[in-house]
Amino acid sequence: MKRAVYIALLSLLPFAGNAQKPLTLEAEKVKAAYDWLMKQPDFPENHMAFIRAFPDNKDHYIEVFTPHTFDQLYFQYDAYLAKYRELGRMYPKQVMPKCVAICKKLSMSDGPAGIMQETMMEVAGINPDAFAVELKKLRKNEQASVLAFLAGSPYESQYQSLIKALEALNETKVANAMKTAAAR
Repeated sequence: MKRAVYIALLSLLPFAGNAQKPLTLEAEKVKAAYDWLMKQPDFPENHMAFIRAFPDNKDHYIEVFTPHTFDQLYFQYDAYLAKYRELGRMYPKQVMPKCVAICKKLSMSDGPAGIMQETMMEVAGINPDAFAVELKKLRKNEQASVLAFLAGSPYESQYQSLIKALEALNETKVANAMKTAAAR
């Protein structure tokens, strides 16, 4: 009996090298916070923990959701990003800084990048003031990068609505910068 178990375990060794690569620290933080949130979705503390664990720049975002090795959280990115967008509707001021930090270096708009583009437009539409505050914290070239990324999106009507909302808030500099980006 012991010998049969030993032989069975040895027969599995060739497959051990094909195990999924361990998660990076960034991916592990997101996954752990998401798993905890899914167990107790009604607790605001879990909402905030997931927002805090979410990547805070483009490099970490790509590392977690679109790595060149197609591992980490790549095959589940829809669920993670949908939850982040949902929390963005509830907590736009907390989500907006990370959206801006990620979008200032993104240039493509497919897959997870496109989902972040859509999330940014939705959250900015909910709280245009938070969008303006975060955008004004950036250097001019970073502002231009964020606006170019958003202006090139398939969300033209949301983009134009955001410009109108910013004008209503007397955020004319941001609104004019958005108009310039859209004209390019």
